[in-house]
Formats: sequence, structure tokens, C-alpha cells
Amino acid sequence: MAHPNKLAAGLDEYTDLIADLFKSVSAAVAATTATRGVAPAQILEKLVAKDTELSDMIAEIQTRQSLSREIQQTRDAIAEKDAVLETIETSLREVEASLENVVAGAKRKLVQIEKAEAAKLTDTKLLKFASATGRQASVTAPPDWTPGSQVVNASPYPTQMTIMRSALAQMDAADAAK
Repeated sequence: MAHPNKLAAGLDEYTDLIADLFKSVSAAVAATTATRGVAPAQILEKLVAKDTELSDMIAEIQTRQSLSREIQQTRDAIAEKDAVLETIETSLREVEASLENVVAGAKRKLVQIEKAEAAKLTDTKLLKFASATGRQASVTAPPDWTPGSQVVNASPYPTQMTIMRSALAQMDAADAAK
């Protein structure tokens, strides 16, 4: 029976200690309330409100960080597209320069075609010219040639001087004089 008495005595002592603890906490709360004018329930309400406010701020910061990442990804994508566009622009400028050269060459040819059409060279004149130059620049040896001798100033095609002395050139000069 000694044990039940010891147990009861231990429980009584434990109960007295808990009561003392609550009395000291109540006294501390009463002293804090008296000096600050704020009840513990009000402090708890303020803590809960501050916790909610901080949670909202954390959520907003996370949202802004997410948006910031999206903005950076968009900037990176734009930079890549800008590089592609710059390459395309360079290629287009090269093509433009090439086309300008082609157009300039075509204009020169058009001017030559217009000059040729203005000269009104007939088929008959062309055939006479071809016949005359063919006789003068034939591949047969000159009449005074002998085996072993060299042909001086003979070419397989007519020179400009030969063309200027040709019958076609004289006929064009005569037509121009009229």
C-alpha cells in the first residue's frame, strides 16, 4: 500500500506544480496587459493577421518571380529572332546588290539593242558583210605564199581595220550620208 500513497502524493505534487505554473503565466500576462494595454487574445489576432499578410506577400513575390522568368525567356527568344532577322537582312542586301548589277547589265544590253534596231541592219547587208569578210579572212594561204614562207599579219578573223574598209561599212557610210 505504500505505492498507492506515493502515487497519490506524486499526483498531488504534480497538480500543485501545474497550478503554480498557470498562476505565474496569468500573473505575467496580467503584468504585460497592464504595461502595454494589450490583451493576449489581441496579440494572437495581430499575429494571425500578420501571418496572413506575410503569406500574401510571399505569394505575390512568387508570382512576380515567375513573371520575371517569363520576361527573361521572352527577351532571349526575341534576341534569337533578332539574330535570325539580321542574317536574313544581310542576305537580302547581298541579293539586292546582285539584282542591281543584273538590272544595270540589262539596261546596257537594252541600249545596245535599241542602237542596233535604230541602225536597221538588213539581212542583205549582213550577208554581204559576211561574204566579204569570209573572202578576206579565209583560211587559205595568200596567193604569194610558198611552202616554208611565213604569213605576216594574217589572222583567221577580220581586224577592225578590215571591217572599216569593208563594203558593208562603206554602204553604211553611204546610207548615213543620204
